[in-house]
Parts: sequence; C-alpha cells; structure tokens
Amino acid sequence: MKKIILLIIFSFQVALGQSVESKIKIVCRCKPISFYPRLENEKLVYTTVITEGFSTNLYRFIYEKIGKTWIKSSKYKLDGESEFYSPEISESEILVNQTKYFYSIFSLGNLGTAYNGREKYMFVFQDISKNNNPITIYFEKGAERNGEYQVKGQKNVEPYKAYLKKCSEFVDKVIPPINEDIDSPENFNTKWNIENSAVHKSIENNDKNINLNFIEFNDNYFYETTKKDYELLELRSSNYLVSGGIAAPIICYNIKSKKSQVIYIPDGWPNGVAWGMRSYYLKNISGDVFTAESMENNIKIDLSKEIINVIKK
Repeated sequence: MKKIILLIIFSFQVALGQSVESKIKIVCRCKPISFYPRLENEKLVYTTVITEGFSTNLYRFIYEKIGKTWIKSSKYKLDGESEFYSPEISESEILVNQTKYFYSIFSLGNLGTAYNGREKYMFVFQDISKNNNPITIYFEKGAERNGEYQVKGQKNVEPYKAYLKKCSEFVDKVIPPINEDIDSPENFNTKWNIENSAVHKSIENNDKNINLNFIEFNDNYFYETTKKDYELLELRSSNYLVSGGIAAPIICYNIKSKKSQVIYIPDGWPNGVAWGMRSYYLKNISGDVFTAESMENNIKIDLSKEIINVIKK
C-alpha cells in the first residue's frame, strides 16, 4: 500500500531575515520537509518524516551550536505506527509543573477500512532546557468507543494528569461529547451488542434457532438515514424493507408496525478488522424470512420470530 504523507509546513523568520528552514538545510546538510522548526539560543529543533523500509516514522532532531560548529545532539523517534501526520497547531511554549515546554500536536492517520471512524492525536512536550526524550501522549477514539489517553512508555497516566489536562483543551474542541443515552439511535450498535451478546458465538458454533433481540425506533427515519449513510442494498416484500451490505449492519423497516429495526451487526463492527469475512450480503426475501450470505456461511432470519439459523456452505 502506497504511503500517504500529509505535510503542512510552518515557517518562522529569524534574525537577519534568514528562515529557520534555510538554517536546517545548512546545518544538517539535507533538505528535510519539517514540522515545527525552531531556532532559539543556538539550539535548532525540528520534526520530520523519514521513510525507513515500509515504515513511515516521525522523528524529532535537536542540533546545538558548540563554538562555531553545529552538532546533532539528539534524535528521537516520536511515532512509527501511522501512515500520515498532520500538525494541528503552531508549536507554542507552555508551562507545566513549573517546566517550560515546546508543545506540538499531530493528528495521526492510517489507510484501510479497519481505521474508519478512528481519531488519533499525538501531543509532544519537549523540555526547552534539556535535550531529553520528550513526553509523548496519545489520544485515540474509535467509532462507537470512548477516547483513551496513553503516555508513551508508561503504563499509568496518573502522574501525568497536568499534561492530560493541557491535551484535553484541544480534545474537547475537536471531539464531540459522548451521548450516554443507551436508547438513542446514535448508540444502536452498543445497545444491539449488549442485548445480543451471545449471537456471534452461537453463529460460530452453528447453533440452531438463535434468538435475536431487534433494536427498534419509531417510523422510518433511522432506516432511511442509515441505509443512505452506509450505501446499503435493499430487499423488499409487502411487509418489510431489509437493507445490508459489506462492513455494515443489517437493518429493516417493518411496514406494518411502522418501526425501524436493527437486525444484525457484524462481529467487531465498526472497529474490527476483516469485515469482509463477517459481512452478510442479502440474497432474497420471502414472506417473513430473508437469507444472506457471507464468505463463511449463509444465514436465514425470520423477522416475525426474531430467530436466526446458520446454513453451512
């Protein structure tokens, strides 16, 4: 997979009109495309992306002038798990626990459907007075999941609460608050998985007459908007409209009861991997029963009885 690197360049002017970018090229004898370049008190700091083999890695370099000579005093690998990096703010100086830091924020991204709905940010606190490894904090939120903070190299975030508080100033602006109402249509996935916790295992075991608990919402609004959002294919009968597709839930509109219904959700959706293995493609509908096919098996669902059966291929 071809790597995509989004580079946003921040340029700063220094004494005598010479740019920091120019200074970087002279000092390191290279032409890096740099994030957050700084020159202060004979110390040059910049962050850049380096491709090493099949990995796209983010490094921070610190050069210092000793006498008339610039030396590379530090090189830190900030991240190597993402495929593109994008700075979110201009680097600033902040004070945390009586220590002054260069503070920068990156949004991180990866390609592939497994990362759909994921938001991940990296916060870097570089001690201005020292060349030691910066404090690096990640915040990651997947679709349908609460966000989590992680301090690089640390198992416990408790000692870093002052830094997390600073990170939260940004996170609270870009991440909408969590809807904690389990009955809200926004939380249909969570509610379905709670009420159908044994279904995926039962399908794996080829159990018979597996009970389903449909999640219902009044009228057809949920059905129509969800079908549109996920570009689902539709089966029609006199009593039902049923929609489903790859990496998507199976939903239904019950024409008689005038209710939208969540019938089935693929295992791990929407944060899992190998969705294609667990997605079901709708085949046909007759009366109250419709069939669907995955790469592993077929299923038959009775909409009136809320029962699913597995049909081996």
